[in-house]
Amino acid sequence: MLTLSLTKELKLHGEHILLWVEGQGCLCVIKVRTNSDGTNACQALPATPSLFLTSGRPLPTWRLQCTTLMAKKKRSLSPASRLKAKSAKLVAPTRDEPIVRSAQFVKYCRIWADYRTRKTSNALLCYDDDLFQAMVRELERCGRVSRRIGDSVFLKDSPTVLVGRFGIGAPAAVAKCEELIACGVRRILALGTAASIHKEISIGDIIICDKAFSDEGTSQRYGQRRKVFRATKCLLEDVKQHLNAHGLPSIIRAAWTTDAPYWETRPRRDVFRGKGARVVEMEASALYMLAGYRNVEALSILVVGDSIAGRTWQPHFRGHQIRSRLKRAGMHLLRFVVR
Repeated sequence: MLTLSLTKELKLHGEHILLWVEGQGCLCVIKVRTNSDGTNACQALPATPSLFLTSGRPLPTWRLQCTTLMAKKKRSLSPASRLKAKSAKLVAPTRDEPIVRSAQFVKYCRIWADYRTRKTSNALLCYDDDLFQAMVRELERCGRVSRRIGDSVFLKDSPTVLVGRFGIGAPAAVAKCEELIACGVRRILALGTAASIHKEISIGDIIICDKAFSDEGTSQRYGQRRKVFRATKCLLEDVKQHLNAHGLPSIIRAAWTTDAPYWETRPRRDVFRGKGARVVEMEASALYMLAGYRNVEALSILVVGDSIAGRTWQPHFRGHQIRSRLKRAGMHLLRFVVR
């Protein structure tokens, strides 16, 4: 039984509610009854599908906030284990339905028609403006451009679009990817730069990001409580083999994703380095979050252009070596998605 002393009246939809227990990291279905002393005794129930609906509608999710949460162990720890919360309160659920959806936006702007006509299913994102322009010039020189609409470049005889000049950071990447997904894109590769946070990573290394530790806010807006998001597994080795076969050796490593590039402190760097991150960048965790949320494939490829692994910042991302590797990686990634 779960005994709560509430600080506000609990209005139930029926007699069942979903309860997120802070600090315990679990979601349980509970049946509530009110005691004579005003407290609510809640019985934990197995989370069967039938309990998630009340009169055909989803149950509201309440969040339990408490200063003390103690478990009295029984012989067997089951959903009916005794819990007692002091200074606890339940916070009413909030509606999580967006007012404006990406599909509405792309239809209003008439973006979707060109994508649907070409049955575009693959996208390569370029976070670096100079790289995007260099790749467009190369594609035009080779006669590979079918049509260019703004900063979306459609390739001839391929369901692939090259997208750039939409900004950097998790909010910009997720907003653009939401629009691409609404237009029918199902596989997204992203190419950008990153900074090394560990001495094993050198300037110019090509990193294929298998997972990203979220230190940004966009993922949380999608109701995600996790802090680690992973790339699409089937893309990892395929992209690595493709790049290696074309003279671009790459390594698979984890990234730390931040949305505060001018507040990458040494203590925070050390925390994420201790978790296994080897580079820091600004989009991967949000991109992987969205891919999982929308059930599409995504992978982030990074060229190391600077380093904060030591005591001082070492920038090299404007050097010829980095610019050359970025362009070569971009062109070979396009060949990968086109094949």
